[in-house]
Amino acid sequence: MQRLGQNSQAVGNAVVVTVGGVVVRMEPLEPEELDAYYQSRPGLVNPLKGVSADGPPLLAFRVDLRNRGRQPVQVEPAQFVLMDQEGARRGPLSYQDFYQLVTELPDADQRLRSVQATMLSNFLTLAPGGDREGFLFFPPVNQAARLVVLELGSFYVGGREVPVLAEFEVARSKAAPARR
Repeated sequence: MQRLGQNSQAVGNAVVVTVGGVVVRMEPLEPEELDAYYQSRPGLVNPLKGVSADGPPLLAFRVDLRNRGRQPVQVEPAQFVLMDQEGARRGPLSYQDFYQLVTELPDADQRLRSVQATMLSNFLTLAPGGDREGFLFFPPVNQAARLVVLELGSFYVGGREVPVLAEFEVARSKAAPARR
């Protein structure tokens, strides 16, 4: 379940926000969905597979940005935040974080190439008509979390900062208590 604000709608598990001609689609992905995504792309592997086998999985969000407006959009994904209802804030993992997570694994090079190809991590500008899709990966949320808010900080349309928020209910399974 998603709670929606103005200019927002739920589409399946995703929240779609439209502001200033920009469409932002944010969708949490289960590990199986992330596997399917990477399996459909030759040469890439799921960089999270088996990384946190002894604990709650890292969280993956697919973010699609589509600039259908008349002004450029500037986005700094490193400023995005995942916040739980208790106010605990987590920033997305960086490339360096992934390097530390997978450096000892036999397929570390392939995992890191997959991260580079798919993760939203660097400042980007979308001209009118431009599109960009990528992933944000976050540390697990608190075991007691029931809701999380994905806040896209540092999101500018035509030089004006625009708040973009999406709230998601945390779904629990018996096998992995911290999944969304």
